[in-house]
Amino acid sequence: TTPASGQLQAAETSCQHNPTLASLAPSVADTRGPFSLLVYAANDTSTVCITGLPFGTGQQGLSPIFFGGAALPASGALNSPSVAAGAIEPESQIAAASAGGQAYRVVDGQVGSDVTAVSLVLDDGSSIEATTSNGWFAAWWPGNQGAKTANITTATASTTQPLNIPATN
Repeated sequence: TTPASGQLQAAETSCQHNPTLASLAPSVADTRGPFSLLVYAANDTSTVCITGLPFGTGQQGLSPIFFGGAALPASGALNSPSVAAGAIEPESQIAAASAGGQAYRVVDGQVGSDVTAVSLVLDDGSSIEATTSNGWFAAWWPGNQGAKTANITTATASTTQPLNIPATN
């Protein structure tokens, strides 16, 4: 969704309380209603920061939630030209739940230099539009469903890439 005025700036400020992210700009940012997801990538790591989710008892999204910070595969050096044209390279596949127990999934990663759009096809056949920016994509959705394929668009073609990201329980 289109972010509310100031939403992404507030999310970035909140996420940068993590000292490892303080000097970085997000590689890709996505909003779903009041929720913001930012992917920070540097050197050989990526970190996902989510703001706006219920956190703790009685609080609403005042503290960001962080995932990642682990080393990426050796073949997946950040912003690497090794991601094939017309393809994506998923880096993180997160299954989590908010404090209220609502399950959600996050998938992010790098895109080939010519990729202009990505959508993920879930187990039930529904489609989630990813946000792409700066050589990265990010997609997230409520529930436990996995992603079967990615529909990838370039200036000259559309292709389907198998993903086989399994559902979680």
